[in-house]
Amino acid sequence: MVDGFMQLSQEEQISLLKGGVFELATIVVAQHYNVETTSLLIDTEIIPATIFQSSDPAEMQFIIAMHGCVHEFAQLHLTSTETALLSAWILLERSSSGQYISEQLRNCLQQQIASRLADAGPTMQTLCDLIVRLRALAQEHIRLLGQLSITYPQAADRGTLPELYKELFTPTS
Repeated sequence: MVDGFMQLSQEEQISLLKGGVFELATIVVAQHYNVETTSLLIDTEIIPATIFQSSDPAEMQFIIAMHGCVHEFAQLHLTSTETALLSAWILLERSSSGQYISEQLRNCLQQQIASRLADAGPTMQTLCDLIVRLRALAQEHIRLLGQLSITYPQAADRGTLPELYKELFTPTS
């Protein structure tokens, strides 16, 4: 557990988790991504990136951008410690009172990367750029989900989407 996170109110913890779940899920997906084959390996199933398709241009742009982010994260070959620090940093960065802890996590991540690579600067810059892109994609994901709900309202009514998914990604009015 991250001390700074546990010191926040429960409401803020929930808000931060809901606000960062998309980015954190992408980091987890990247851990199962094979850069050479451009595919995901989940359990024993190999899922090629080419399986993700859409006839809608906006959805296809989203898919391509997501694939790009996952691919770039996977290329960084982050260690489990680096991944944990990155996740904590992302989670606490938007905290009202966790700015100091967030900065400590970022610095610790940079030190961890520097212990593995001669120059951590480019990797840290790549991570910062990826986080910005992921946050934009998180918003696009919510927009696209809202569009899906408008186009196919029966999908939400019939329980097609899991309740947790709807709770985490319900478009706000």
